[in-house]
Amino acid sequence: MSKMRIELNSPGIRKYLQGESVQGALRREAERIAQASGEGYEANVKVGRTRALANVRANTVEARLDNSKRNTILRNAR
Repeated sequence: MSKMRIELNSPGIRKYLQGESVQGALRREAERIAQASGEGYEANVKVGRTRALANVRANTVEARLDNSKRNTILRNAR
């Protein structure tokens, strides 16, 4: 049986993970979660050192209390 070796092109992978297509997919999913969570939740997308990142956060006191009691963001991420 022969051994196969695969070498990944790290700069190419990094470029893809930071690209517009990945950012768009992350933005759509983060906005879906924020919408499902209700009023007071906000979706953000940023480009990190190696890849694009998305997060959803509770901006208002009411949303923070709701998320603290019910894990709203986590439940809507499923």
